[in-house]
Amino acid sequence: MPFVRRDLHEKVCLLIERIVGCPAKSIMGHEHWRELGINSLDLLALAVDCETTFDIAIPDGELPEIRTVSDLVEYLQKATFGSER
Repeated sequence: MPFVRRDLHEKVCLLIERIVGCPAKSIMGHEHWRELGINSLDLLALAVDCETTFDIAIPDGELPEIRTVSDLVEYLQKATFGSER
């Protein structure tokens, strides 16, 4: 995992920990939201936190396509740094 991706992963995991209490260090990345105890309202809260933290906008139509932590990290990497990293 490149440094930038690892950094994003850690930040996302800390946001998840704050929202649902799942320990950040136990999140691997491949888990589906349900496996982490994240419901639809938690996912919306996570999206808003990501938008604020990373100064981006996640269009409503794209949120259903983000199904795992890894999907979210990849989305954030492209949204914040472009596809070159």
